[in-house]
Parts: sequence; structure tokens; C-alpha cells
Amino acid sequence: MDLTRIKGIGEKKNLLLNNLDIYDTLDLINHFPKNYTDFSKYTILNSRIEEDFYLIKVNLFKEPEVMFSSASKSRYLKAECVNEGFVFSTIWFNNTYAQKKLKINETYAFYGRIQNKYGKITMFNPVFEIYNQTTLLKGLKPNYALTEGLTNREVYEFIIEALKTEDVNSVIHNELEKKYGLISLKEAYFLIHNPKNFIDVNIANLRIAIEEILNLSVSFYLIKNESQGKRINFYDKAKTNELSNLINSLPFKLTESQNKAVNSLLERLDEKNSVNVLLNGDVGSGKTIVVFILMYYAYLNGYQSVIMAPTEVLAKQHYENAKILFEKFGVNIAYLSGSVSLKNKETVKREIQSGNVNMIIGTHALLQDDVRFKNLSLVITDEQHRFGVNMRNSLNQKGANVDVVVMSATPIPRTLSLVVFGDMDAIYLTDKPKNRKKVDTFIIPKNKINSMYEFIKEQLNNQNKAYFVCSKIGDEESEEENIKSVKKLYDELKIKFNGYNAAFLHGKMKKDEKQKIMNDFAYGDINLIVSTTVIEVGIDVKQATVIVIYNADRFGLTSLHQLRGRVGRNDLNSYCFLLTDTLNEKSINRLKILTKTFDGEKIAEEDFKIRGGGEFLGTRQSGFINGVFKKLKIDGKALDLSKKIKDETINNCEYINYFLLNRKKKYNEINDIVL
Repeated sequence: MDLTRIKGIGEKKNLLLNNLDIYDTLDLINHFPKNYTDFSKYTILNSRIEEDFYLIKVNLFKEPEVMFSSASKSRYLKAECVNEGFVFSTIWFNNTYAQKKLKINETYAFYGRIQNKYGKITMFNPVFEIYNQTTLLKGLKPNYALTEGLTNREVYEFIIEALKTEDVNSVIHNELEKKYGLISLKEAYFLIHNPKNFIDVNIANLRIAIEEILNLSVSFYLIKNESQGKRINFYDKAKTNELSNLINSLPFKLTESQNKAVNSLLERLDEKNSVNVLLNGDVGSGKTIVVFILMYYAYLNGYQSVIMAPTEVLAKQHYENAKILFEKFGVNIAYLSGSVSLKNKETVKREIQSGNVNMIIGTHALLQDDVRFKNLSLVITDEQHRFGVNMRNSLNQKGANVDVVVMSATPIPRTLSLVVFGDMDAIYLTDKPKNRKKVDTFIIPKNKINSMYEFIKEQLNNQNKAYFVCSKIGDEESEEENIKSVKKLYDELKIKFNGYNAAFLHGKMKKDEKQKIMNDFAYGDINLIVSTTVIEVGIDVKQATVIVIYNADRFGLTSLHQLRGRVGRNDLNSYCFLLTDTLNEKSINRLKILTKTFDGEKIAEEDFKIRGGGEFLGTRQSGFINGVFKKLKIDGKALDLSKKIKDETINNCEYINYFLLNRKKKYNEINDIVL
């Protein structure tokens, strides 16, 4: 349902919600709380307390004062307080009006973030009210991801209104719900936004997690069974001998797992059914050369092949690498993307249709109706989780019963992948090319930052390049949280790295602007780039030897590992610096995992234990799922129940028909699902 039909959502609020990837009421109810404020426990402060959010009873022993910060050129309110005899300071930024509400002779309930600097305790920006038996600071309060112009209260009220009108259709037959003791999906959505306690949160989370896992796993089952047709593109096995010419021309030796992957794919091309394979490999494992070899095999057999990548930067990389690799083998390669001029597009399309082009590499531009192939037999999609099935199917259908390989660098824990990808043929690359070195990873405390900067200058002086990554785009960070933003960090680094060419990059920039910056960084004179996590996947800059990640404790281990994979893509020593101000022992120990291992699967399993499955599957896909996995805790119980319900669903006509009917109701298009 359209968002503007919800009370309180006009054109302006609608656009703000769009910034959060919320476009309709289904998106809205799937905008789950990022966390909950627990107003059920009061804490007594001490000098060893860890940095976190706490609810405390407070008395003021001095009138609060309005102060001025020369650093930020803004006013703030400071109060000297006491909690059970322990003296500490409280600071409010951009909230000096609180001065009129605070009295020395009252007891208050404060809830806010504690910072502990060597035993000196400060609470920042607490919400507060007079402490008594009817205080509103109790129970659980959901906290949502926001954008400037939207308050937490507004988002909550919009969601409650949407829940009153949105049809919440479960794909799980009601008999299976009863059999496995599941609450209704509608009730689960209500509970996750309105829990009385964390038991409610867990019950709701389990139910919605099962729903989404089942959606994916049964959909994979259907896709595999529907898409695997009888082979009509036949390969001459004798041509495999000619592949040795290509492999011997490589400037490196294939790893054991690359050889196994190539041989496995070649064997599958000799089977009676067309291929539908997931090629999964960690960052730097060499997936691209595997599919290039497969494309060359298609060329030797007189067929066309295509790679579709989600970004122009990634597609262009593949194109440039393919040109170098196939230059002396007579392969004609074409590139097609939105940035190609209209005249050149028409030329490329004619060449593709005539069969003069053997390999085609591009972006979504390949999906246009007037892109026609002469004899397409092999379709490869890179970073496959970024494309909906509808998108990939429209490319697959440009050939007859084509062989399909989808690539992914996202490390997925085996406990999760067995359920989600259980019905797909999967090939895993488990090692890295021998010329790739491990990226040395360090946790950098505040007093070592300047030394780190000097080290980075040495790297830049050796013609290497550096990434600086932070989580925010604008200037909206709160001083007490010390969260770096791209724009402010860029201004700081321009001064610290005077004489070096710097640029900044974030997801809200125009596509052409991003493309130019990345090209200048990869091939031009930009030495360092300040960015959000938009650089997490698919950017391959050989000279990049350093990545610095600010506020690293705020990222999942898997995201950090993916970011780290942007460096070490050559035979040079490379470095990842994790910056954090936290004193929280759990957060520090979590980051230490990255300093000890570069194994994506191990890291994924650790992240799975700590954070659940959200990091691995959560991304908005053409209206499907809406990032649901990002907010869900997927544990062993959810996986186990999902597996049982899936098995019963696919083996029962009534249950599978119910699944199909309700999936269609929920997502409008039956094939609009994400791999």
C-alpha cells in the first residue's frame, strides 16, 4: 500500500522514508528496530563501568550550566550529578533547553550513553524524567534507523498505523504453524515492534526468521527445478585440451581449489541438464579467472558468453582484465553499460546480434530488450546477491537453456548456507592465489593514530594508495559519540596529508561522479580516498595497500572482512587498521578475531555466533525482503525448524500451493526473489 495513505505521511515524510529504503507499507513494517532501550533495570555507577547505555537514578548537586565548545563552535549543557554517592558529569549537546527542567532537589531517571575515560565518568545526551512509581521509563522501547527529519517516535507511529492496514500473508500453511507451535506472522510483526520484554522479542524474531528463511530456501528449490532444462548447447570435450594454452599464459599458477572448480564446471557442461551453479569464494580467492576460463571454453565451442556485474566500476574491471587476458587468443570482447554513448551502444548491440562479439561484459544495460545474442550459451552474474531473480532470468532468457554461474564473495556460515543454498549446486573456492599476501591487521588506539598516519605517508610515497572508511556521510555526528563522517574526515585528512591528492565517495553521490572518482583512484592520480562502505564489494585497485576503518567496533566482522578485502590484491605487503575508542572488552575481543585470521568462513561463523545471520543475506532486492535479515537473529532453532517446515512444504501439494499463492500475494511477482 502507498505510504501516503498512512496518517501523518505527506509528500515530505514519504521522501524521507524513501531515504531509508521504505517505499510502501510492507517496507515500513519490515523496518525492524535496530535495538531496544531496556528501561527495566537501574544501574549503580562505579569507576570501572564499561562504556554502554545505562538507566540510573540521579540527583543534581549543582545547577546545570550552558557552556561553549571552541572545537565545534556550539553551546552545550553540563550538569554535575550524583548516583548512589558516585559523582559524575552529564552533557547535552543541542539541548540547552533541558536546563529549565532540571532542579537540584529532585530525583531523576536518566538514560544515556556512559563514557569512561580512565575512571572519569560522563553521561551524554540522556533522556530523563522525574523518578517515581509512574515513570514512563520502563519496559522496552524500540529504536529505529533514522534519517534527518524523522524522529524515532514518528517512525514508530507510522509502523503501528501500517500494521493496522497491511495484510501480512504467511507462506507457511496454518497446519504447519500449529504443528510447530508458531504464532501467526501478523502477531509476530506486532510483537517485534511492541514487546513487553525480551522474551517477546525472541518469539517474534524466531517466527519472522523462519518465514524469511523458508521463503528463500523453498524459492531456491523451485528456481533450480524450474530453470534446469535439457541441454541443447553441446560442448566438444576435445576442446578442453586447448584450454591449457590459456592457463599456461597466466602470470600465476591456479590454486588447487581453482583447478577443482574449473574441472567441476567442465564436467557439468557435459551433463544432460543445463548448469545452474553458485561459485562462492572469499575475497581474493580468484573467482573471476575461473569464469574467464569457462568463457574461453564456450568461445572455443563457438558460443557467446556474458558477465553481468552490478556496478560500472566492477564491470569495467572485468572488461579491462579480460582484454589483457584474451588479447592474443583472437577473442572479440564487448563492453555495454549505461555510460556508453548512444552511438557506441548501437554498434555494440549490432556486433552482439551478428555474433562478431564472443564475450560480452556489462551492467544492467545488458537487460534491455534490444540487446540480442546470436548463440548465447553461458551467463555469469557477479556479486549475485545484488540482482533479483527477475533480473537474472531476463538475461538468461536471451539464450536457449543457457548454462548459469552466479558468483558471490559474501562469506556465509555453513550452518546458514546449508539451509539457504541447500538446493543449489555450489562450488567453493577455499584458498587464495599464491602471490596474494595476508593483510596485516591491527587495532589502533587513539594515542597511536599519528604514528599510523606517518606510516601511511610512507606507503603513499612508494606509489601505493589508501582507503579511509567511516560509517556516516554528513556532518550530523554527535560530539560525544566521536563518530567520523566522510565529509569531516575528508577535511581533516586533506590537512594531515597535505601534498597528496584526496577524494571522498559515498552512496548518495551521482553515478557518473562516483565512477570518475573511482577511475581516478584506480588508474589516475588520486592517492587516498575517504569513503563509506560503498567500496565494500567489487572494487579492485592493485596499488591499494592500506585501509583504515574508523569506529570499527560499530561494524560486523563480516563487513570488516569484506572491507579489508579491498587491499592485499597483489604481491605487496598490505595493512588494515581498525580504529576504535571503545573500552568495551567484548567489542575489543571481537575485533581481535580479525587480527588473528583472514579466513572468511571462520570469520563468518564467529559473526554468526555473535550477531546472527543478518550480515550475510540482508540487502534490499527489488521489493523483496527489504533488509529483513539485517535485523533478525538467526540461530540454530530457526534453522532447524525452517529445514523441517521446508521439507514438509515441498513434499505436500497443498502446502506448496499455499506457499506459491501467498508468496505471490506478498511480493506481487512470483519470481521477484533474491539469491
